[in-house]
Amino acid sequence: MKAFQQDTRCEDLENREGVTAAVLFARQGMQVYRRSVLRSQKRGYDRTECHHCSFMEFREAAIRCYLAMRRYWYTNKNRMENQ
Repeated sequence: MKAFQQDTRCEDLENREGVTAAVLFARQGMQVYRRSVLRSQKRGYDRTECHHCSFMEFREAAIRCYLAMRRYWYTNKNRMENQ
């Protein structure tokens, strides 16, 4: 999934469900992407425990998605607190 699609997903969710839901979705997505990228054989996980996002061909896309979610979360977390 491309990073700009992640931005759009968060914005679409914000339009449908509100800022709080979109910020929570972005935070949860950040945790999932980060955990997925870090579960690699280089970090001592067995091949069966590794997530496909840790493989070289998917790693860059997963990191870009993580950064898009992080950017959305960081720029909008204060809006959630002010509601």
